[in-house]
Amino acid sequence: MRTDTLFYKVFQTFPGAMFELLGEDTTPAQNYTFKSIELKEVAKRTNTDSLFYNVFQTFPGTLFELLGEDTTPAQNYTFKSIELKELAKRTDGVFFPNRDGDPIYFVEVQFQPDENLYYRLMQEVFVFLGQNRWKYGWQAVVFWAKRSLDPGIPQCYDAEVQGGNLKVFYLEDTPDTSTSIALGLVRLIVEPTSNIENRVRQLETSVRALPVQQQRNAIECAIRS
Repeated sequence: MRTDTLFYKVFQTFPGAMFELLGEDTTPAQNYTFKSIELKEVAKRTNTDSLFYNVFQTFPGTLFELLGEDTTPAQNYTFKSIELKELAKRTDGVFFPNRDGDPIYFVEVQFQPDENLYYRLMQEVFVFLGQNRWKYGWQAVVFWAKRSLDPGIPQCYDAEVQGGNLKVFYLEDTPDTSTSIALGLVRLIVEPTSNIENRVRQLETSVRALPVQQQRNAIECAIRS
């Protein structure tokens, strides 16, 4: 399974993970649902990364954990795939708010070089905002596996960066913690092969305390990593 697919599984299961990675309060994670959206009219389709999709969906707080935010709001969000009718393309994933007034989060996870990622992502964001007449706030968050893959944000998006709408994080900097299952799974995904066995053992006790379905999703992430 592709590494980015696994990462989306984490986001789906643990929505707070994104906010934790961003160093933000994870409370808002409960107000979000992680989804994929489709942009029509471009002969290309990007498959939703199923493993991470499941993690985000099962643990909505993952995004907020990754952002370092309070995960409480995660209960008000649903992670899903949505269709944008003007680009014939399905985006990687979106944290869709379940109530009016909350910002929407567009998420990209990248484990290989991509010179066009920022252009493509911002195109998708603005197509969605216009097509859906979005009235509230938004953020586009890019998670690169490591800094060396990031070509740098084009200068034309300086305003989005300065306004806090476009953020970039590196998974190699994910904190090593024993208190967060979501971040533990993220660490497992980027962990060197030699360390995986120890990481799995560390997660085992915490996973057993989860509801049955979340246990299954967490175990699937661990196995497929």
